[in-house]
Amino acid sequence: MRILLVILFYTTGLSFTNNLIQALISLSNLDDLNNSESIDIKEVCEKLEKSYAEKLKEKQISLQIITKKPLTIQANREYTEIFLSNLLSNAIKYNRKKGKIIITLEEKSMTLQDTGIGIAQENIGKIFDRFYQESESRDTNSFGIGLSLVERIASIYKWVIAVESEKGVGTTIKIGF
Repeated sequence: MRILLVILFYTTGLSFTNNLIQALISLSNLDDLNNSESIDIKEVCEKLEKSYAEKLKEKQISLQIITKKPLTIQANREYTEIFLSNLLSNAIKYNRKKGKIIITLEEKSMTLQDTGIGIAQENIGKIFDRFYQESESRDTNSFGIGLSLVERIASIYKWVIAVESEKGVGTTIKIGF
């Protein structure tokens, strides 16, 4: 039994380290603007909903995608998927059990609203800093790199990100494309 625990520890540690290395490589390689294409954001959100279905089910989180107007952007598909995946991943990871996530799409913007733990007002400006984590979020096996990637991709495409949050209530992130 002890040997199995040691093997599990090392395997988990290696996996964790590998994920960290992959995230850092992704962060350092975000300069290539080639391969831009027309991307339907609703389609990407639906794809991500399927890929996160197990985590959503596990935490009993409802995800709703509301399309007020179709949202199509011109960008690199991989970067766009990384961008949206990191936002959705955080909304799930820091949400409460039986929480909600609402994604609203408009002609030139997207809003992602969750019922998660929220962010202290004095820390909102820090969330895009590499390796930054709220103290309550340190037990989530996170590196504090995801939102740094989000900010980097947004800056490449000159997308605007606005964050509103209240501790214990949740967070709303609005992206202007």
